[in-house]
Amino acid sequence: MFVSNLLADANETINAGGGARTTTAGKCNMFMNVSDMGLLPFVVAWKEMPTTKSFIDDYNDDLNTATTARWGNGLVRDENLVCVLANADKVTF
Repeated sequence: MFVSNLLADANETINAGGGARTTTAGKCNMFMNVSDMGLLPFVVAWKEMPTTKSFIDDYNDDLNTATTARWGNGLVRDENLVCVLANADKVTF
């Protein structure tokens, strides 16, 4: 489970079943299907594989190591990403 304090705000009025429901302090909760690797909505790909360089500092004879890499990520399968609105100022059952 991932928890975020940076959820998007939602102000919606839903008129379904004869009664209108309105929220002015709603939050957009995101859900996704993670049952199979082929269904993940977000994909990360390496642009440049990690490389490591090490050297000994002449000043204090310490071993310094640096690792660099490049990668990219993006939304590929948006049909497996669902946004469910929830009212942040009241909860009713």
